[in-house]
Amino acid sequence: SRAAQQVIAENLASDDEWLRYGAVSALPAVPPALRAKLGETMLDDPRRAIRVRAARAIGRATPEVLEAERANAFSGDAWLNLGALAQDPKEAEALYRRGLAIDPAFVPLAINLADVSGDEGPLVAAAHEDSPWTNDARYALGLSQWRRGEKRAALENFRATRDGGVDAHLVAWCLAEREVNGADAGWRVLDLCQASRPGSSALRALRAGWSTP
Repeated sequence: SRAAQQVIAENLASDDEWLRYGAVSALPAVPPALRAKLGETMLDDPRRAIRVRAARAIGRATPEVLEAERANAFSGDAWLNLGALAQDPKEAEALYRRGLAIDPAFVPLAINLADVSGDEGPLVAAAHEDSPWTNDARYALGLSQWRRGEKRAALENFRATRDGGVDAHLVAWCLAEREVNGADAGWRVLDLCQASRPGSSALRALRAGWSTP
């Protein structure tokens, strides 16, 4: 919201380094143009941790960021960050593969690898494993299948996220169900999702959109 963005901007200018650190950590949720503007101002912050967070948020491969990621090279998260900073898709692919070799259970690497290279092997494996990342893997695989026109396969993956999936997963399930099986099926699934998550603003917005002629 605009109010939240205003709070983030105000806290970035605070004398309290903990407030600045919290605000810079929230930058990835800010719209890109504003994120770039705010993040740029934090690259000269007195605190190194804040400068590194800001550079990551705006995709700036500063020497400090690269040093921080290399220091954490045992972690899949570091390789994910390095891949996101890469300018060339082939370079990003190589970084994601190295990360998976070190931390094969870190599914975001498999998701990004599929995006940059089309290699869905690790992603398919993750989608069929029982882990905290299963729903994310199913959702990412479903999106890829949907873009290729494999709508029924995608629907199965979206449907599989019903238990524990976030709002984006459930919205995708509703939309895919409606597209593949018709409006009545879409409404039934939307009713199910809203019954399990009555406070979801995303599902309420979807219902409002469908109800509008």
